[in-house]
Amino acid sequence: IAEANYLSIGGSGAKGPLAADVEATQWWLGLLGGYRAASGTLGNGRPYAFDLQAGVRFNSIKQTVDLDGPGGPVASLGGTETWWEPVIGARYVWEINDRWQVAARWKYGTGQPTDRYITHEDIFAPDPPVRYSREITETNVDRADAFHSLDIRVDYRRPIGPVDLVLFVDVIN
Repeated sequence: IAEANYLSIGGSGAKGPLAADVEATQWWLGLLGGYRAASGTLGNGRPYAFDLQAGVRFNSIKQTVDLDGPGGPVASLGGTETWWEPVIGARYVWEINDRWQVAARWKYGTGQPTDRYITHEDIFAPDPPVRYSREITETNVDRADAFHSLDIRVDYRRPIGPVDLVLFVDVIN
């Protein structure tokens, strides 16, 4: 199973003499193997399947914050983080009738590796601009909180001649 996701958001605003332009981009690519743990038919004669999944996900997050003041650019902050994480999951699919199908998938990930660091304040003092510096003391020694996600999908299938038209709603958590 291969899955990918991409998200990019941004905005700008001003407070007092400072104006900020903020952008954040995140994408990930997951590669998982699946095992059909159970399948069969329910009491109404409709099929079901239960699958177990395991694999890895590569993540990338990029954030930038550009600050401008009355005299021009003040600071440009941000950076890019990338990491690999193991992922496990389970999926259940139930065909309600010839036209309707429901699927649910649960995933668990271990969280992003994090660095230990110390922060140095106002490194250009007494001259402007005010800047802070982060000194990394150890890399990838801790992990952020693990995450869970539950995705639900409902499909409606309508045959049109030799082709099936499928309309669906995905609720991705």
